[in-house]
Amino acid sequence: MFCGMAFMAAGPVFWYLAGMALDVRAISLGPDKVDVLEWVSIAVSLLLSLCGAALGLAGWGLASWHAWRAVRQPGGL
Repeated sequence: MFCGMAFMAAGPVFWYLAGMALDVRAISLGPDKVDVLEWVSIAVSLLLSLCGAALGLAGWGLASWHAWRAVRQPGGL
């Protein structure tokens, strides 16, 4: 669950840092390469954020399932 939150936070951070790096090199790369690299940074940022959300939901579901099993067992808590 906590790894998922870290991945969700890493997505926007990566997008911001990649944008800053592209701004520095925009003149030497040319407009076509900059456009492609901006789309790649957006795709990677979304991938990180969505994978983090899936990992966080999976961790939350696993934790709630274990809590439900502990409550259901006699003398579980």
